[in-house]
Amino acid sequence: MEPTPDIKRLAPEAISRDAPWTLIGPGSTVHGELLMAGNVLIHGRVEGVVFTDGEVLIARGAWVEGGIHARRIVVEGALEGRLEAADECWLRRGSVIRGDIEAHILTVDDGARFIGNWIRTEHRTGLRIVASETRAGNA
Repeated sequence: MEPTPDIKRLAPEAISRDAPWTLIGPGSTVHGELLMAGNVLIHGRVEGVVFTDGEVLIARGAWVEGGIHARRIVVEGALEGRLEAADECWLRRGSVIRGDIEAHILTVDDGARFIGNWIRTEHRTGLRIVASETRAGNA
C-alpha cells in the first residue's frame, strides 16, 4: 500500500515508510479500545485507547482523548491522556499534550506544549529538547 499524500508531506525522519499504515481519516471519530497491527496515522478523533506494535502518528489537527501504547509515537496534534512508547515519544512543534508519557526517549521540539510527567523507562533513557534555529541563535 502506498503512503497517503498526508504521510508524504511529513519530514522523512518523523515516520517510518517501511510498513503499511492504518488511517483514521479527517472527520472520523473512533470510540473504544483499538487493537491494531502495524502503524497508525490519526487525522481524526480518537476517544479511547490505541494499542499497536508499530508507530502511531497523531497528525496536526487530530485529537486523542484516552491513550496510545506503541513502539514509537509522534505527536503533531493534541492528546489528553497517557502515552506509552516502547522506544521513543516525539512531541513535534505545535503539539499539545496533557497527561503522562512513559518512554525510553522523549524528544520535545521547540513550540510543543506538554503538561504532565515523563516516566523514564529502563535502558536508553534520555530527554532531548530541540530549539528552533532562530530561537537558539537569539539565546
